[in-house]
Amino acid sequence: MSNPRLPREILDCVVDLLHDKPDALKQCCLVSKSWVPRTRKHLFANINFDRASDLERWKETFPDPANSPAHHTRSLLVGCPRSVTAVDAEEGGWIRAFSRVVRFELHTHHNYRSEISLIPFHNFSPALKSLRVISSIPRSRVFDLVCSLPLLENLSIHEFRMWGADSNGIDLQPSTSPLLNGTFESYDRGGSGPTVRWLLGLPGGFHFRKLVLTWRNEEDVRWIMKLVVGCSDILECFDIRQALYGTFRWFLHLDSVAHSNLRLHVGEQQPCIDLSKATRLKDVIFRCGKLNPKWIVMALQTITPKHQDLRQITIWTPYYCYPGTQEPVNLKEAAGEAGYRQWMDLDNLLVQLLGSRATRTKVAHGAEDNEKKLDMCEHIGSLLPKIAERGTIQPGVCGGGRPTARSEDR
Repeated sequence: MSNPRLPREILDCVVDLLHDKPDALKQCCLVSKSWVPRTRKHLFANINFDRASDLERWKETFPDPANSPAHHTRSLLVGCPRSVTAVDAEEGGWIRAFSRVVRFELHTHHNYRSEISLIPFHNFSPALKSLRVISSIPRSRVFDLVCSLPLLENLSIHEFRMWGADSNGIDLQPSTSPLLNGTFESYDRGGSGPTVRWLLGLPGGFHFRKLVLTWRNEEDVRWIMKLVVGCSDILECFDIRQALYGTFRWFLHLDSVAHSNLRLHVGEQQPCIDLSKATRLKDVIFRCGKLNPKWIVMALQTITPKHQDLRQITIWTPYYCYPGTQEPVNLKEAAGEAGYRQWMDLDNLLVQLLGSRATRTKVAHGAEDNEKKLDMCEHIGSLLPKIAERGTIQPGVCGGGRPTARSEDR
């Protein structure tokens, strides 16, 4: 096999077909030395340094960064940034061996305040287009990292702690701005407001086609609306949820087992989401944190005949149950008369939107297991009878997963 009869292009095609089968790729490396470069392209396309031990194994196997397969890496995850930056300092730019990374994820599992620097990651890969940060690193350092990536299109920021002094640097006007023309996701426990406020100060602006946002209070909504207006010319998908206090699971175990004391906050005043300017929307997703249909109704009422591209409305409802027994709650009875009227308003509005355009309306709910899904369909159907008759209520996956598409929707 050292001199294969097949043309190089055919051999490369064979290896490429095995791109998602690492065991088979490793066997290919044993066939011939000429197969090794192509198999490395796929074997080292995704690299995860979750722990310091992962980094140590990499260093033992590839002690020389210049001769390592790091240049094959397209997706890089670093879950031990302090260890990685320490090695980078010792070897004078070890991180930059990963010069062709397109997707970069930075995770920290502890409350880092001043111990870690992100400077070694600044523009370490000129090809980088997607950045995902899950950490409690101060926002100002993350924002500096974002501004160092000129071709960055997609930005995802998750679970910042609500530090009182973490606003330092947020109001500074950056001198450079990345592209930011893809997706922006914010799962901030303190709400999306501070991050959105910083984005609005970028000199080059932003042009996001998809927004996935979390709001916590009325101030957050004001900043979010400025973001929506700024992206309105090209915005295609708007996904919003309410931040829950103490948990980020999108189903709740109610504190009280007394049915008479159950409160679903249906009458609570909540700020309105105005989508009237985002006329190019194709997909709108609402994830109810407190099962309040009123704020969904107000948002949907801002959709006008100009929204000609709108094709799908998805509403996620949480899974309410009694703690311990896990028995589903009768939502119609729990919501009360005022709440039920709000659900009827939502039901009528969804039917109206469904009939006025080629919009697929999906109402999905989170469930803990398969046995509960059918029961929850029945409960949600009691609050949205017209939509239920059309068969658009579907079981979902707990934790905010996507509903499974029906055959007619594919």
